[in-house]
Amino acid sequence: MVIDEGQSEIVFYYEPKADLEYTVNYYLNGSTTSIAESKVVYGQEYGKVITEQAKDIEGYNKLSPTEKTITLGLTENIINFYYEIRTDLSYRVEYFYNDVIDNNETEIFNNQTYGTIIDTFENKLKTCYKLEKVETLPMTIGVNENLLKVYYVTDEAQSKELSYTVE
Repeated sequence: MVIDEGQSEIVFYYEPKADLEYTVNYYLNGSTTSIAESKVVYGQEYGKVITEQAKDIEGYNKLSPTEKTITLGLTENIINFYYEIRTDLSYRVEYFYNDVIDNNETEIFNNQTYGTIIDTFENKLKTCYKLEKVETLPMTIGVNENLLKVYYVTDEAQSKELSYTVE
């Protein structure tokens, strides 16, 4: 390249790097235990300002802050959101005798933790009945209705036919 004396000007044109990525992680509070698949966004431009919101994840509560903003650099473009597991859930056990619910026997268990496995129930067997079946056992505590149904039927082996005469 030859530059003449006098006024010469060289102009360079630059474009921001546009092959960057950023990652959004969803972690259990106080750890790097992932509770949902990370979000990776490709094809991003250097210097771009990115704002992300913590997403709703079933069984978990978002912790503050629930919105984060970063300016994309060449590396370490990471946003971490933290969550706590829900412990405000409940389940109900209903007892049926010959297909009729006995509301006096129904039990409700509060303050249950999301994902807990329930694999037992209180047997409320009455005289002359036997256990027929239990629906939804084992049951994993979820965010919707958590219900166990216990069915008893008359046990013919425990009954006797009696007769008497009145004089």
